[in-house]
Amino acid sequence: GDMVCVGKYVFAVTQSNGLIVIDTDTDEIIKTLGTNLSTDSNKEEYSVQGVLISSDGNVWYAETDNSDTSNRKTYFVMVNPSTLEECGRHLLPAGWGAWRSANFFASKKKNVIYWGNVGSGYKDDILGSGTGNIYRWEIGTPLPEKPFFSLGKRPGMNETTFQSPYATMRYDDRTDEIWMCTTHGASYNYR
Repeated sequence: GDMVCVGKYVFAVTQSNGLIVIDTDTDEIIKTLGTNLSTDSNKEEYSVQGVLISSDGNVWYAETDNSDTSNRKTYFVMVNPSTLEECGRHLLPAGWGAWRSANFFASKKKNVIYWGNVGSGYKDDILGSGTGNIYRWEIGTPLPEKPFFSLGKRPGMNETTFQSPYATMRYDDRTDEIWMCTTHGASYNYR
């Protein structure tokens, strides 16, 4: 999973145990954040999706409640990197996330968090199905309900295909830009 380092701590996303905090002096796990641990070992009810450091120095992680797949809830959770305590929890308008390197980034120049759907066709209530929607949230303001960018139906290799993102959204901290690569759809390139 994704990792960030702040001071003497590394925050690492795990698929089934939440966000672990590792002391870099001792290489010991000193705390686990998130609510990934389920009473049913065959069902992962909560899933930490990604972790980042905002420009104000706080650690944020995204966590999705998968206990009701018809009504998934996703939270952005702020953690004080010195005390390791949660300082805020913000509920997104609808669920989001998937287990892979997260499309969840923070600007290095502004106190802004970006996230988006650049997957390969999975259904997601807030972001659609590989829509190329990117959201921008200035921390401290209300969470956005609409994307600030949408790939839309840009022409693909012919009139029946359109460009589609394929898990490729990345943040370039040198230029403060979001980059997205597209393809003509999952598996189209070899057909």
